[in-house]
Amino acid sequence: LFYSAEAIAARQKRWAEEGAAADADTDTDTDTDDAQGSDMEPPDELVWDRLGELVDAHRLAMLRFVRKAYDGRVFDEAARVFTGDPRASFDPERAPLQLFIPWMCNLWSPVRGQTRVLDKSLHGVPPTAAYLARTKRVDPLLREYLESCVASPLTVFQIVRVKPGSGFRLRDLFTNTEHDVAEASASVTMRRGDLIVGQLGAAGGVTMLEATQTFVIGAEHAPAVLQWRARTFPDGQPVTAAELRARHAEVVALYREIERWAVDGELPQLQNTDGDAISLRRVVFDISSARDAFDSLKHLALGESEADLLHDAERDASGALLRAKFPWLKEGVG
Repeated sequence: LFYSAEAIAARQKRWAEEGAAADADTDTDTDTDDAQGSDMEPPDELVWDRLGELVDAHRLAMLRFVRKAYDGRVFDEAARVFTGDPRASFDPERAPLQLFIPWMCNLWSPVRGQTRVLDKSLHGVPPTAAYLARTKRVDPLLREYLESCVASPLTVFQIVRVKPGSGFRLRDLFTNTEHDVAEASASVTMRRGDLIVGQLGAAGGVTMLEATQTFVIGAEHAPAVLQWRARTFPDGQPVTAAELRARHAEVVALYREIERWAVDGELPQLQNTDGDAISLRRVVFDISSARDAFDSLKHLALGESEADLLHDAERDASGALLRAKFPWLKEGVG
């Protein structure tokens, strides 16, 4: 399990090995880093390592605190909200722990009259907030991180830059903000355009993924996410973190929809602003030059450099451009 003592120890060992490998490999793979993430601020390695150790050690302490202060039954109560099933119970073998546990600790809180807790004063108080209020000795770096988790929402990000082995830049599809995130392993496997349902935590100038899903969500699901935003926040203005936190249960419901689309292969039902079904079509043009077409369309990829757009392009033996794929983006409202 992600939060078991064995898993935490394994990740700490992997973290040290990755750090050593990165130090020994500073002269390799620079083309990929420069092409995709050259404008990303590198994280402070010492702070990153220290923060990672503190957060990993905190996981077990947090779970013990929840069981002692709230009662172990709150895991079942939270699972019912997370799954949308009033009969659900918490199953650590099946639950997406990397998303569920941070959501439960940082955003969810027991509702008076619906949730049984040992201490009645904890109704309406997220477990992380209660932990900070009741624990006298918390490392200042960890306290800063946990306070940021209490303030940040569960949201949907899209990857706009990747620096493999170091991190990525994420754009929040609801608040329109961007964040440089330190992440060693996921930055190797995920690609620009992929989506992340998650939460960020930050301390000491380093931002990390506090919560994330356990499967890849491709860029093709972004339109359905943006449509959800348009339905949920119809004024068209950028959403605030406070608004998203207040509607965290609805974001979890969106996550369940995304899981069905991405894992079960169930396609989202897209509609226009009038509620009419959208029928997707592929339009194919015969062109004489891929380079001419690229030069005419590259301005539609807002914020992307030509080097980024051509990084994964397909070329012939002479180096002439054959095929390139990139997102069409525009400025958000507000």
